[in-house]
Amino acid sequence: MNALSLISTLSFAQAQEAPQESPQETVPTAAAVPKLGRVQAAQAQVASEGVSLVFRGLGESWDDPNLELCYKTQLLMGGVGILVPLHPRLMLDLGVGYSRQSGTSWAEGANKPGPETTVFQMIPFSALGEFRQPIPSGEFFVGAGPSFATFQEDHPSFTDDADRTRSKTSGVKVGGEVRIGLRVETRYQPQVLLPPAPQPLVQGIALEIYAGRRLQRGSTPGFDLGANRVSVGVQVMF
Repeated sequence: MNALSLISTLSFAQAQEAPQESPQETVPTAAAVPKLGRVQAAQAQVASEGVSLVFRGLGESWDDPNLELCYKTQLLMGGVGILVPLHPRLMLDLGVGYSRQSGTSWAEGANKPGPETTVFQMIPFSALGEFRQPIPSGEFFVGAGPSFATFQEDHPSFTDDADRTRSKTSGVKVGGEVRIGLRVETRYQPQVLLPPAPQPLVQGIALEIYAGRRLQRGSTPGFDLGANRVSVGVQVMF
């Protein structure tokens, strides 16, 4: 009888032992879920935007007063920009332009234009990071980044009175650029085709306008190609 009582007591004690807890699974916290959703939404927006082109008409007013002796220091040029979205609030803007104008040499002794012609060519390039703020039907942006102005001048070089030759002076001016502007979407709506028909190449068109300032680094000798800049362009989204 004592043995049976002892066995019953041991069985009851084992039944009362708490079961071992199973390993807990990793569950995202409530704070992590919204954050993950925001990241995915930002990635989806950037992917849907894609790379776009901007065809620009650029106006510049140069700082160097000596250039005014031979050329126009307020001029228009054509340009193109490549817009690469990095984030819903950040854009990379790669821009390049080209200008070419003819002038006349300056006769320093006579202090007046000389008889020889000159040609000045310039290719400004910039790589700007732009912070953008969405607005109704568009965006407002502020940008800053490095700027490079490549130039070449074809001008007369006098060795003596009987032998007149021509020379070329070229170089690159390194500086920076800041700008502020707007991009406003138009009412252009591409015709949507169902697969397997080819989809429209152009997905949207926007108008762009900005004002900026190109700053030349330091006081390097030669031309001062710092300038005030304005641009009106058409953005083509693919």
